[in-house]
Amino acid sequence: MVDSDNNFVYTGNPNDEADQMRFVITSATEIVDEDGNPLTLDDLKPGKMVRIKHANFQTSSIPPQTTAFVIELLST
Repeated sequence: MVDSDNNFVYTGNPNDEADQMRFVITSATEIVDEDGNPLTLDDLKPGKMVRIKHANFQTSSIPPQTTAFVIELLST
């Protein structure tokens, strides 16, 4: 799920918060396609595959939360 109003991207099972991860999108987060071309948060759609490079910490909340550094939209 993409929450562009609050700058979050959620991965995992959309029907189970315990099986999700919330990524915080900052002004420093790079969003790119597989060739490195820049994209926007609005280019990401539910159901698309992404690779996310993120901080090595996460909150203990449900769902856990961490900062995304790079989001790469993978071709399907």
